[in-house]
Amino acid sequence: MTNSQKLLPYTVVIPIKNGASTLSYTLSSLAKQTLKPKRIIIIDDNSNDNSLDIVNKLLKKYKLTALIIKNTTSFGLAHNYNLAIKHCQTPILVTIHQDMELYSNTLAKLIKPFSSKAVVASSHLGYYPLSTWIKYNIWQKAYFDRHVGKYIQGLNGQCDAFLVNKVKQLGGFDDKHFRTAGEDGDIINKLKPLGIVAPSSAVAIHLHQLDNKFSIASYLHKHRQYGQAQGTLLIKYGLLSLSHFIYTFFREIMFLCLFTPIINVIAILTIVCFCFMYTRHTFVYEFRNPKIIFLPIVNFASLVASTIGTIEGIVYQRQTM
Repeated sequence: MTNSQKLLPYTVVIPIKNGASTLSYTLSSLAKQTLKPKRIIIIDDNSNDNSLDIVNKLLKKYKLTALIIKNTTSFGLAHNYNLAIKHCQTPILVTIHQDMELYSNTLAKLIKPFSSKAVVASSHLGYYPLSTWIKYNIWQKAYFDRHVGKYIQGLNGQCDAFLVNKVKQLGGFDDKHFRTAGEDGDIINKLKPLGIVAPSSAVAIHLHQLDNKFSIASYLHKHRQYGQAQGTLLIKYGLLSLSHFIYTFFREIMFLCLFTPIINVIAILTIVCFCFMYTRHTFVYEFRNPKIIFLPIVNFASLVASTIGTIEGIVYQRQTM
C-alpha cells in the first residue's frame, strides 16, 4: 500500500441515545487510535440522560474536536447516519455505536480494505467477552447468551466503514422503512451489486449497556424490534435463500408450528429445548438467582414477541420501534 492509501481520510460518526454508561469507553478508545479520524461527528438523538455532558467532558479531556448535533426529536439510526453523510467531507464514513470499545488499531484495520478500489464497505469483528457479560443482570445475560465469548463478523453499523459516494449513489440509508434496526441488512443488499463488502480484521468490544437497567421488557422489546426489521426486509427483498430464511425466522417457525397438526408435537419438544438451551450459560451463572425460574417463560415470550414484530414488519413494511 502507498502512504496515501494507508492514511485514507475518514470521518467517524457516533449516534448517541442515553449512552451515559458506556460513552467513556467509546470516546477514550477513539482517542487512542493509531490512525486518527479527520473529523468526528456526534449526533445526540434526543437523550434524556447526561450523555452530552459526558461527551463534552471527554472531548475536553482527550483534546478531541467534534461536530455535535442535537436532535430535538428522536429519529433513529438510519436518519442520523444520513445526517452524518451530509456533514461528511472525507471519502469514508465510519459508524461507531455508543457502546463499542475499540482497540488502538481497530480503525486502522477497518480502513485497510479500502486499499482495493473494489471495496465499498468494511465490516468489523464484534467481540463479546465473558468479563463484560458476567457484569450484566440476568435478563441482559440471557439476551447476549448466544454471543458470550465469541467474535462475530458482520456489518451492522456498530463499527463499520462505508464509501460515502457509494452510499450517496444509493440515496443514503433507508430511513423511510427502518428506524433503529434493519438499516444494516438493507444497505448490505444495496451495496453488494456496487462492489465488495469486505470483512476486516478490526475488533471492537460490544459493551451494550452497563447500568443494569436491562429488564424483561427490554428483552422482549429487542426481539420484537428485530422481528419488525426482518419482516420489513423480507417484504422488501423477498426470500434470499431457504437457509437464510430458516436462520432468520427460526423463532417464528417454531411458534407457528405449534398451531400445525402433527408437527405441533415436534414443535413443543423443540420449544422446550429452546427455552432452556438458548440461554444455557445464563442458567449456569445465575442458578442461585430466584428469577431464574422465570427465564424459560420469558424465552417462550420472546418467540411471541419476535413473531408479533415480524408480522408488524410484513403488514406495515416498516421498522418503527
